[in-house]
Amino acid sequence: MATPSKTVEIEDLQAQFDLLRNDLKDLTDMVGMGVKERAALVKDRASDQAAALRDEATEKALDLHREAEQAVRANPLMAVALIAGVGFLLGAAARR
Repeated sequence: MATPSKTVEIEDLQAQFDLLRNDLKDLTDMVGMGVKERAALVKDRASDQAAALRDEATEKALDLHREAEQAVRANPLMAVALIAGVGFLLGAAARR
């Protein structure tokens, strides 16, 4: 049987263990909040970089479109011959 002093010691140890468990939970929550904030920051940076890359790719595509349009306007016969050649090649490849 447990004596009164041992019962008090066990209860005291249980109380200390409960305090330690609560402190550990609080520390874990604080670390988790820091991770969430860092993850949000990384997500925002990645989103900004993706938007910048998208804008750059759109600008390059528009530049290529303008250059192609200028080339067609400058040499319409060459453009028609090129398109006819590409069409012939695609038709020959499709028959196989």
